[in-house]
Amino acid sequence: MNFLFFLVSAFSYSQTATYPPEPGRYETYQTKEEQTISIGDKVEIGIPYGGKEFIFISQGNEYVKSRLAGDIVEIIKLEALSNNKTSYKMQAYFKGYGLLPVVIDLENALKVKEIILLNQ
Repeated sequence: MNFLFFLVSAFSYSQTATYPPEPGRYETYQTKEEQTISIGDKVEIGIPYGGKEFIFISQGNEYVKSRLAGDIVEIIKLEALSNNKTSYKMQAYFKGYGLLPVVIDLENALKVKEIILLNQ
């Protein structure tokens, strides 16, 4: 019985990452500019930095077209992945238009206003 309690409590706590993140999945992330984003938060898709397509928002390893501008989406996953062997970048995911999720390079997308955090 104690093992079951340990198992449930080990998976029910929320993890918070701060900039620069360590590798892993998180419930909440505090950005370089000390903004906070959590799973379940809504973000607005801003204007594409690349003109006709987003540079820091992709789906299936392809840049997302400008038709997403102005959409409000819900974050479903936060994950820090290796950018190279010494640093990690935080990625946020939301349900895509189709089978694949949409991936946001969080720090860069915020910097160029491809996304806007609505909970700030």
